[in-house]
Formats: sequence, C-alpha cells, structure tokens
Amino acid sequence: MREADNDGKLRVYRTMYRLNVSFANIVAHCRVLRESGMLTRKYAHLYESCAAQELRAEINQAIAEVMDGVESDDMFRFGKVRTAHEKKLRDPDDVFIEAEARRQELARQAKKHKAKRKKTSTTQSGIKQRKTKRH
Repeated sequence: MREADNDGKLRVYRTMYRLNVSFANIVAHCRVLRESGMLTRKYAHLYESCAAQELRAEINQAIAEVMDGVESDDMFRFGKVRTAHEKKLRDPDDVFIEAEARRQELARQAKKHKAKRKKTSTTQSGIKQRKTKRH
C-alpha cells in the first residue's frame, strides 16, 4: 500500500469536509445577518443559496469526479492483490475438487433431463404416448 497515496486521499477528504463545514457556516452567518436586519431577505437568499450553495456544489462535484477515478483505480489495484493472495492460499487440489463437483452437477442435470424425456413423449398433435417395448 502506498502511504503517500493514502495520506493524499485523507487530506483531500478532510479538506472537502472542512470546505463543506465552512459553507454551512457562511449560510448560517448570512441568516444571522438577515435576522439582525443587516441584510435584506433578498440579499441573504442570494448569498446563502445562489452564491455559497452553488459554489459548494460545484467544488464537491469536481472533487467527487476526480476521487471517483482514484477510488476505482484503488479498488482495481487492491482487488488484484487480494485475488493473488487468495490464489496463494488455495490448496492445489481445490481445482480437482471443483472439477469433480461440476462433473457431478452436470451428470445430475443430464439424468434429470433424460428422465423427463423418458417419462412421456408428445406427438405433433399434442397427444401423449407411452413408449412401448418391442418383443
């Protein structure tokens, strides 16, 4: 695992959190200024909704798009490591055990299918006929 990558991701997520908290504070402070009469309702709404919230959403979206790629790459990379590790831990005979289980499953399916066909056969007219033995 690359510590530098992990530290960088943590820094990004921590910064994103702090930005979102800061935007929430801006909205709350605008509300206080509106309630105290320092900002009109129109401007408080403009600053709270349009300016602060829109900018917050744009920043979050840009970061999320980049981090989605980073997380996908990590998932792929660590998935390969996990698969390789699981492969090392497997018993070499597991392949034979799985092959035997599959052979038995196919034999059961074939037997079931054969029994179903043998039970009754249907002519083109849809009438069921029993199979008779010839002497």
